Amino acid sequence: MKKYLFSALALGMMLTSCQSEEPKPGQPGSNEEVAFTISLPDVIDTRATDHTSWTNSALGGATNNVGKDVTFTLALYLDDYQVYGEKQTVTCTGNRTSVTFNPKMVIGENYHFVAYAEFDSDVNPEAMDAIEFKQALNDETVDEYFVAKDVVAAPQLSAELKRPYGKLRLLADDWDEAERQFNSHIESVKVEYDFGRAKTFDAKTGYFSMPDANFCKVMEASRVDYTEGEFITAGSSVVEKENVDYKTIFVDYIPAHPVDDTMMPFMLTVTFENGQVYQRSFIQEIPIRRNWLTTLKGDLFTIGSEITLIIEETFDNEHVENIVNP
Repeated sequence: MKKYLFSALALGMMLTSCQSEEPKPGQPGSNEEVAFTISLPDVIDTRATDHTSWTNSALGGATNNVGKDVTFTLALYLDDYQVYGEKQTVTCTGNRTSVTFNPKMVIGENYHFVAYAEFDSDVNPEAMDAIEFKQALNDETVDEYFVAKDVVAAPQLSAELKRPYGKLRLLADDWDEAERQFNSHIESVKVEYDFGRAKTFDAKTGYFSMPDANFCKVMEASRVDYTEGEFITAGSSVVEKENVDYKTIFVDYIPAHPVDDTMMPFMLTVTFENGQVYQRSFIQEIPIRRNWLTTLKGDLFTIGSEITLIIEETFDNEHVENIVNP
């Protein structure tokens, strides 16, 4: 009997010892709070401080929205089941804007995470697969950022967000000449796309909904929205370009396919204050690439004139991928 009791006691001690050996912090299997940092890609501390109210249409939304609030949303999923969702709002600063979340995660476990950033707070962490698309000409605050991918939980995680949009801008070299020829100031510009736009964005998959032919097909911008001055990038700093000989007609953020170019032919209608109207159809296939800047520049108001097409990666005005005359 004593031998039996001794064996049972020894077994109990062994079980107690095994149960007390929990994973240490940072080791696989440990359920702990981690530091998950997500950031916008733009570095904006080189911008001239006395021109913060100006629009640099060549750059991204963060660059043009210093001092405005940007809301970050983070959601974590296990087997398509959301286990974490939180939002934080910070002010867009003079350097790379970022936030750090502290979700509880099992170290070594595989998660699917989705992060989104925007210049308002409409996104609901529980509805990351149906984010409403917002659009407006010459409005840099419609620029948004996201990232969606799998990650292995670790004590410290980080991710940089990218735009789901491609940015399109139209620059006119002959703005003043057009007003001289038509003997009137330009009153308004209407942009009409040949294709409809998506209504929602699924940040979990990175795809927009199917285009709706009746959604936001025609947009109009008033003269006061036009960029009166431009900036150019010189080395690592941004400087004012003197004697600007062109004007930004419009800038637009367009839903773009994750991999393939999105083609956006459009019609431009310019109305002058004296009632005269000028139209030009850009029927060529104008490629819009996700997270890239597409610029059309030239004598827009001269029928048959050549327009230069420039596609630049990451909105930095440095890397030119392709230049053609459509």
